Amino acid sequence: MAKQLMKVAFRLNEELALERLERPSKQWQGLTSIDVALLGNSKHFIEECCGAALDYRWSGDLEPYHQPVGLYSSQPLK
Repeated sequence: MAKQLMKVAFRLNEELALERLERPSKQWQGLTSIDVALLGNSKHFIEECCGAALDYRWSGDLEPYHQPVGLYSSQPLK
């Protein structure tokens, strides 16, 4: 269901959809949607919905036109 919702969100407004993936959620104790997907090992959601957001996360200020959001994981790498 989350994949379908994000696909619709990307079709309507890609920039807003990317921002939503990186926005901390009160329901998930400040985790972002990407963090929840990574912690839940949701490979299909990550593969289909998080590619652009993860690219921006890793490229940081190398993408001058795509600087919308936090771009840093709130979870330490294991």
